[in-house]
Amino acid sequence: MADLRFGGSVWCNIDVALRNLCVIYSQEIESLGLTVIEWYILRLLYEHDKQMASRLSKGVERAATSFTPLLDKLATNQLIASKRINQEYGSLVGKYGMLEGRLVLESLYI
Repeated sequence: MADLRFGGSVWCNIDVALRNLCVIYSQEIESLGLTVIEWYILRLLYEHDKQMASRLSKGVERAATSFTPLLDKLATNQLIASKRINQEYGSLVGKYGMLEGRLVLESLYI
């Protein structure tokens, strides 16, 4: 095993590695005008198209209540398609699918 920094603390080294990984991903993704979480949503839809919002929110470890604005932004930018069915309550019902998001992801290197 290679010598570890920070007095050999595995957890400190894992933390530093994860931060560095986040910086690398952020640099790649920010050039597309996406946040890391938006990119991950697109990845989930790329792998399994037409998913429910609740399943997507679980896939990115977010509460469903804070998740709808993220999906709305992706839909507004035409990266995903959404169905708004329940207009009486203003709630989002239906499945999300890929639109231009597929092209964005394929341009990266998926």
